[in-house]
Amino acid sequence: MQVRILDMPWEKINDQECTLCLECVGACPTGALSPKLS
Repeated sequence: MQVRILDMPWEKINDQECTLCLECVGACPTGALSPKLS
């Protein structure tokens, strides 16, 4: 996928390419991404 999370506002990352697989959370080397369930 080509989701460009660094080009989006931090409040809500939303992209047409995103399938909500959360692979980005595991791939982040600094652990900066975490899912927030509301």
